[in-house]
Parts: sequence; structure tokens; C-alpha cells
Amino acid sequence: MGIFYIGLCELGMGLAGVKSSVSALATDQFDHNDKEEKTKMENFFNRFYLVNNIGSILAVTVLVYIQDEVSRGVGYGICAAAMITADIIYLSRSRKYRYKKRSGSPLIQVVQVIAAAIKKRKLEFPSDVSLLYEDSSPESRVHRTNDFRWLDKAAVISDGDF
Repeated sequence: MGIFYIGLCELGMGLAGVKSSVSALATDQFDHNDKEEKTKMENFFNRFYLVNNIGSILAVTVLVYIQDEVSRGVGYGICAAAMITADIIYLSRSRKYRYKKRSGSPLIQVVQVIAAAIKKRKLEFPSDVSLLYEDSSPESRVHRTNDFRWLDKAAVISDGDF
């Protein structure tokens, strides 16, 4: 029974790592500035989630039926064959992937924003948000909300910032 629980834990960790990174890797494969590739990206995600959901439905219906009526070994064999096929496809195409250069740890960037917001907490917030410091293009900016407004203090330009 212990092996069963260890397997469930490994499954959970594996899915958490794959589910969160597959969509990010897929997004990197498309040029966001090219209109045609942007359309391809939207179509990719539609198909990606469709196939993902079809696979989930088949796993809880067809594979369960095969395991109950034919044999558990055949059911697990089908799962293993599907996973090996997916690995082979992934590895065979990995040279053609577009890799974005990392610009440091996202955790460090979050800590820097929090530290700057705390440091600038006594500064007055400008009435016009266009006066805040922005280093990204307008299309890629996250829209401001009132939920974490205190973090906007990090973007207030003060003496000694540059």
C-alpha cells in the first residue's frame, strides 16, 4: 500500500510540473508580434485543451472499461505506450523549439518590486498613472487593478531611481 501512496505523490508532482510548464513552453513557440502566428497560437491552445480533455474522458471511460473487462496489464500498457510515444515526439522535436533567454529569476523580480514598494510607501501617488515607470510595451502590460495598488508605489519615479 505504501508504494501506491508514493506513486500517487509522484503523479501529483509530475502533473504539477508538466501542466504549468507545457502552456508556457507552447506560448514561447509563437511570435506575439506576428498577427499570423498569434492566430496560430490561439488555434493551438484550442486544440491543446480539446485533446487534453478528450484524453481525460478516454482515460476514465475507455481505459477503465479495458482494465475491468480485458486486463489491468493491457490498460496500463496502453497508458505506458501513450506516455512513451509522447516522450519520443517531444524529444524528436526539441531541437526545433524556440527558447527564450531568461532574464533572471521571477522570484527576485517580485521581491525587488515588494522592496521598492515598501521603500517608497510614503511617496505621494501621482494622479496620472502614465507618470509611473514602465519598462514594457503597452501591449504586454498588465492592467492595473485596485487589489494590489500598494505595489504600484514601486513604479513611482523618485530622485535616485536611475
